[in-house]
Amino acid sequence: MKKMVMGAVLAAGLAMPAQAWVSVYVETSPTTQAMIAAGGRVENFSDATRDDFRSSFGGSNVGAAFTGFKLASADAGNNRFGGSAYVFTTDQASVKLDRGVQYLSFRTEALDGKNTIELFSKGASLGTWSLVDSAAKAGFKNDPSAYSSAYTYVNFFTDMSIDEVHFRQSSGRFAMDDFTIGRVTAVPEAQTWTLLILGFGGMGTALRWKRRRAVAA
Repeated sequence: MKKMVMGAVLAAGLAMPAQAWVSVYVETSPTTQAMIAAGGRVENFSDATRDDFRSSFGGSNVGAAFTGFKLASADAGNNRFGGSAYVFTTDQASVKLDRGVQYLSFRTEALDGKNTIELFSKGASLGTWSLVDSAAKAGFKNDPSAYSSAYTYVNFFTDMSIDEVHFRQSSGRFAMDDFTIGRVTAVPEAQTWTLLILGFGGMGTALRWKRRRAVAA
């Protein structure tokens, strides 16, 4: 059963650029990616030959430098990614994109509550997220690490652009596969969400006022 959460962050924090918003989806299958992101390019690490490397995402016009990760081959022990290559960090790692993107996603192994991710746009922080908290809000157990073999797909969308990602692991390891980038095509802008909410509230008020008039008559 697919589980997801969307958390729209509207200009939260002084470090976030004015009026920027970020939405986060956590799910057990990449369905959201297919619905909302377009032009997705994937780095599955099958062609990587060293720990620190550059990716062209299969020959796209966006490149990226992966730094601080350790490369694990498809036949590595403790592989929870279906026998495919992946990368992991036990401390800090980053992905720096040549160009900004509106969407990024990656597949993780079971989360342990000791990993955070911070997104940047042109040097400004868009915010920091605890992945285990995002998973819990999506309907997973309070301790998602109880899922010893479950994968989670973590999706980030923004109306700005993301050009740098920082991963931090306080202990243990954070592993990921299928790092995907793309553009947003179906997520309403933050202003649109606000107008919709205000619109529904206004409709409710008008209906209540109309009923009161009818009763009074």
